[in-house]
Amino acid sequence: MKEKVIYRKRDVEIIDFFYENDKVRAFFMDDALHSAMFVDEDKRESLLFPYMRNFDGVFTLNREIRRTLVIGGGMYVYPRHLSGMGLNVDVAEINPEYIELARKYFFLTPDDESRMHVFHEDGRGYVRRNKNAYDAIFMDAFVGMVPSRSLTSVEAIQDVHASLREGGVYVVNYLGFKDFSRSQSLKNEILTLKEDFAHVLAVRADIKDEAYRTNYVLFASDTHDAIEGMCEYDLSCAEVIHDLEYWG
Repeated sequence: MKEKVIYRKRDVEIIDFFYENDKVRAFFMDDALHSAMFVDEDKRESLLFPYMRNFDGVFTLNREIRRTLVIGGGMYVYPRHLSGMGLNVDVAEINPEYIELARKYFFLTPDDESRMHVFHEDGRGYVRRNKNAYDAIFMDAFVGMVPSRSLTSVEAIQDVHASLREGGVYVVNYLGFKDFSRSQSLKNEILTLKEDFAHVLAVRADIKDEAYRTNYVLFASDTHDAIEGMCEYDLSCAEVIHDLEYWG
């Protein structure tokens, strides 16, 4: 795989390379892959990451989605996708430098941004003060390879739930082992979501390589109890996640 570094600053790199004969652009932070998309214009609208394609499963659960919130904008690949569907998109992204990188390297256009409202603040802080009602909220915020604990606790989930309108869905990207039984932190997160939502569905990303870890997409709602491709899970030994000292 021949790589070309097109941007590097402190802990951030943007790299072009070929994946299955397609040119791909990837955003790394602290050596962890956070965003990627196809470079060629004829494929640019296609989602590269399987978990993002699984995110779109929310539209089979709620066909009336109009207003969305994405926590963790990264290079704005998924917010751009939602904007392209004609949806209103709010984005909570703590790093204000990222949107400039997205404009320069990840093809974010003024037309995309015309349906976006970007808030450069911590996602947890945003949902705590939020007064809007969303049809869907997507959580895609990580510290390295680990979801931010401030967004995975039962207290955070209560704040998110309060920001959803009736019938709304909370969609979470979470890393786990392909062997679900080994994914203790994932089990804990599902149990924590079930503390506040009636239903939590898990869909494992279809990863072609032999990686032992993969992405799971969790759909939490009070009204939807099934989705295509959902996994069975056993939550024995799982524990509810609580805030530590995030809010003092």
